[in-house]
Amino acid sequence: MKLGGLTDITAYRNFKCTISQTGEGVWSFEKTTGSQRAKGTIRLSDAGALYTGVGFVGDAPSMAYDELPPDDNTPTGGADQTVAVVGWFEQMDANRARLMQPDPVLESEFDILYLTREPAGD
Repeated sequence: MKLGGLTDITAYRNFKCTISQTGEGVWSFEKTTGSQRAKGTIRLSDAGALYTGVGFVGDAPSMAYDELPPDDNTPTGGADQTVAVVGWFEQMDANRARLMQPDPVLESEFDILYLTREPAGD
């Protein structure tokens, strides 16, 4: 969902995402379908689960989050436009979570990715 900005609210159909543990307290996240994609890292801390990643249009981000200019939120790349995305990941129960992204660079004022686990066998 995108809240505020270009429209009051925009809700999208379901998209596919993957979350994989890559280390102790570290997971990779990737939104793999739709025209707007995302790829990043979820890290546990004393404050919660911080997400740092990139949002992009096209087949691949023009650069990874840690390669983006630290003081400039201008989208990078041409057709494969890439923007920084920072947010909080919250596990709601064993099958539901959400990735909350306040003040995104493009289009809206607050983005929420509501995540649900696919039933086994799908």
